[in-house]
Amino acid sequence: MDDVRHPISDRSGTEQALLATQARHSAVLDAAFDAIVTMDHEGRIVDFNDAAEQTFGYLRADAVGRKVSELLVPARLRDAHEHGLRRHLDTGETTVLGRPVRLSAQRADGSEFDAELTINRIELPEGPLFTASIRDVSEQQAAEELLRAAEQRYRTLVEQLPLVVYIDEADAGCTNLYTSPQTQSMLGYSPREWQEATFLERALHPDDIERVVDEMAVEASENGKVSSEYRIVRPDGRVVWVRDESSAISDAAGNPIQRQGYILDITAEREARDELERLAFTDPLTGLWNRTRLERVLAERGDDSESTLLYLDLDDFKTVNDSLGHAAGDELLRTIAGRLREIVRPTDVVARIGGDEFALLVDGGDATTIAERIVAALRAPIAAAGHTLVVGASIGIATSGAAEILRHADMAMYDAKNAGGGTFRFFDPAMHEAVMSRLALLGDLARPSFLDELFVLYQPIFDMASGRLSGVEALCRWRHPQGRLIPPLEFLGLAEENGRILDIGLRVLQIACAQGAAWSAQFGSQLSISVNVAARQLADAGFADDVATAVTRTRLDPRRLVLELTETALMHADEVSNRNLERLQQLGAHIAIDDFGTGYSSLAYLARLPIDVLKIDRSFVEHCDQQDGGLRLVETIIALGHGLDLSVVAEGVERETQLEHLRAADCDGVQGFLLGRPGPPDAIEQLLALRAVEPRPAHLNPARRAAI
Repeated sequence: MDDVRHPISDRSGTEQALLATQARHSAVLDAAFDAIVTMDHEGRIVDFNDAAEQTFGYLRADAVGRKVSELLVPARLRDAHEHGLRRHLDTGETTVLGRPVRLSAQRADGSEFDAELTINRIELPEGPLFTASIRDVSEQQAAEELLRAAEQRYRTLVEQLPLVVYIDEADAGCTNLYTSPQTQSMLGYSPREWQEATFLERALHPDDIERVVDEMAVEASENGKVSSEYRIVRPDGRVVWVRDESSAISDAAGNPIQRQGYILDITAEREARDELERLAFTDPLTGLWNRTRLERVLAERGDDSESTLLYLDLDDFKTVNDSLGHAAGDELLRTIAGRLREIVRPTDVVARIGGDEFALLVDGGDATTIAERIVAALRAPIAAAGHTLVVGASIGIATSGAAEILRHADMAMYDAKNAGGGTFRFFDPAMHEAVMSRLALLGDLARPSFLDELFVLYQPIFDMASGRLSGVEALCRWRHPQGRLIPPLEFLGLAEENGRILDIGLRVLQIACAQGAAWSAQFGSQLSISVNVAARQLADAGFADDVATAVTRTRLDPRRLVLELTETALMHADEVSNRNLERLQQLGAHIAIDDFGTGYSSLAYLARLPIDVLKIDRSFVEHCDQQDGGLRLVETIIALGHGLDLSVVAEGVERETQLEHLRAADCDGVQGFLLGRPGPPDAIEQLLALRAVEPRPAHLNPARRAAI
């Protein structure tokens, strides 16, 4: 019995040990992360771990005994699988054993996925087994494909960009790791040449090497970024301007390991920038420096500069433009620019400030001598547009600090122009004071309360034949809020320049009409009321309406109103001015030419325009009692006026001898300090109270005064 029990007992122990080993083996397999499938030499599954259940969606009980090709291999690959297994069993050949391969696998639901598997052969007495370790790499495969696609896109993008991309080691020599192929076409060097240690020294423009090295060292140490513009000399000798931008790439510890950047060809940009700078700082007509460039140079020199600036303005250049056209004016300016270049040294500067203004910036030399040479050079005839022209220039000279020199020379130039032109003046501090005073007056003219500070004085006009008062001239005066009486010559010219003369003229017109109407109501007088009219007023479309409104509101008889205009205003009368004159004539107002003989006298306009009175300027009256031809000139003017059926009034009578000669010459009316100074209304009212008044304004046109 014992002999029987012992073998049975031994077999039972062996089976138990085997079962224990199998259990441990199954536990190890089930603990594996990858799916592990074991098949026999017929391709049937003999083991299927837990991970395989999760990966393929089959239970172990359902999978064991089934063929791998039917259960786990997609239908399109089954024949190949079976054929490969048979070939391996017959010949031992294999392409998959012992190394990882990627194949498509199939889940229980029929879906496929990318699998990475490693198959090992296990030899057993009953035949070989094949154990496959299988991992679902669908996500990894997709990620790898995305990465490859991204890399390809990046490479394609980099190699299509119109720039060179590079990567350098962050070592002392900046060893080049990669340079994109565009360097060949853009700069004439291959990527391999960029990796040579001496490349930059060979390719950089010699004038840029030191600067570029310094810039890169400073910027890299400060912020890790480098931005520089420099020149590369191509192998063919052509120079290419480039912009180099790069940044440091650091490791987790913050230590730079690489430098990545790009190089862009900016040759066209630099050429365009240079051209724009040339256009910005050069006068296109003459090729000289322009004002902007001159001002920049003056600012760079600073106040310690000892330079001298000559600022010149051509005299009567506008006449050339107006009469011969702008083409002739441009030709004239180019010729003058050439002459100015010939006067100065190569180190001096000639600039066109604008219009017909030029400036010469010279270092050393006698400014007076240079100015005299300029005046002489411009006096020489100039051929332009088929005409021979002679021009002069007004020159201002300043030697003050650079910050003020241009302004000071400009002031001196205007002083030379006011002196009659064709000369030069040195800057004097008094000129600055005059300019500041002018600016202050302009500011005062703009104040809303300015018009309320104006008042009107009246100078009597007497009839020569009877000696009685026949009219008054209304004269504007301005009392400044500070108490100073501002002479008309100081502010009326400024007012005409800035347009304020329209408001002033209207205010004086309204005051004078109201005063004339008041005198008529109080004294029954028929005095003429003379009011000065500026050229800008006559050219204003609403002027005739303003006059009509003034006489209507004040109830002044318009036939008693005399509007005094200068010859210049009438000579330059445009269509609007002529319409105003016609309307004023229709209204009944009289037109007088003030200061006759001092402007552009013309018999044509005397006969053509509706003029009633000539007022002889005081400069002629001054000499009418002297034996120098003055009387004959006055007699001629009086005869001319009477010949055109005009009344003639002499201004500025200050001596009895003048009055006698004017009476002998049959002058119609007179006014001046001898007869009465400009005064307030009550001074005229004293004369009116004495009844020393002509019943009608006798000095007016005899043919028209009969209707009054």
